[in-house]
Amino acid sequence: MKICLILPYFGKFDSLFPMWLESCKYNHNIDWIIFTDDKTHYKYPHNVKVLYTDFETFRGKVQSFFDFTISLETPYRLCNFKPAYGELFETYISNYDAWGFCDNDMIFGNIEKNIPKLASDKFKIGKFGHLTILPNDKGARTIYRYKNAYKIAFSIPQPLFFDEISYSKILAKNGYTEYKLKIADLKPRVKHFHILNEDKENNKAQCFVWDKGTLLRYYLDKKKRIKTQEYAYIHFLKRPIRANDNLDFSKPIVIVPNRIYNISLEMITPDFLQKINKRGVFFDYWKNSMKPQNLYERILNRLYRNRLNRNLIDKMNTIINH
Repeated sequence: MKICLILPYFGKFDSLFPMWLESCKYNHNIDWIIFTDDKTHYKYPHNVKVLYTDFETFRGKVQSFFDFTISLETPYRLCNFKPAYGELFETYISNYDAWGFCDNDMIFGNIEKNIPKLASDKFKIGKFGHLTILPNDKGARTIYRYKNAYKIAFSIPQPLFFDEISYSKILAKNGYTEYKLKIADLKPRVKHFHILNEDKENNKAQCFVWDKGTLLRYYLDKKKRIKTQEYAYIHFLKRPIRANDNLDFSKPIVIVPNRIYNISLEMITPDFLQKINKRGVFFDYWKNSMKPQNLYERILNRLYRNRLNRNLIDKMNTIINH
């Protein structure tokens, strides 16, 4: 299955981006198309195509597809529009079997190897908006328009998680089967690594190792023995993390709280795993959260926006279900 993933990103890519690109490189049956205004020189691999544009031009292209005024004041609000990418960029994906969307605050392992065997032509691979893959046919490209619930998501400035909540309901309502990937979705607020989708016992002392396209989690079991599991990707979920400059991608790279650097595998011992996962205050996260604008947004969300958003999501879901 030949897949194309679409990523619009506006602003400066962070220190993780070279590592993200390298993790794309080893997924030979997947191509990426990036729309961005960041013209920094990066070593783009053969399967990542970058198309330079500014946000206003990009926003105008999106608006041209709809007969109502969309709300897309900032790049962050693009998350509401992800399910429309198949239709918006149909000309770019015509030669692919499947299309999808993803984020860049993540590192990929071997995605194709971790895709479950499909039992349905109507498929949604991936549960979340950070990576979703769909068949490349007209039905899948336009299914987001089902019963016009999308008009609420596209015309409201708040992030209504249309790509994860209501869109998933639309697909399920129309007979699409959801296939989960083995992923590590990291809780961003705590200092140690806590994977939201893992059980508590296997979530106490761990790190990840990326080695030439393979992503493994090293963790301690109940008897404090080192075990490994392979993952399709790790998602940092806005977690501040620093990638060392001049990483040697030909050698193993360890991902620990909250750094990325080269390592010799024999250094990964039970003591190492326990040491790097000590509890404590995650200052980098809270320092960012307490910036005046971010703090202002958090207060508004607590006071009324979260309730308003839930009501709008409920309204969309009611439209979909009737």
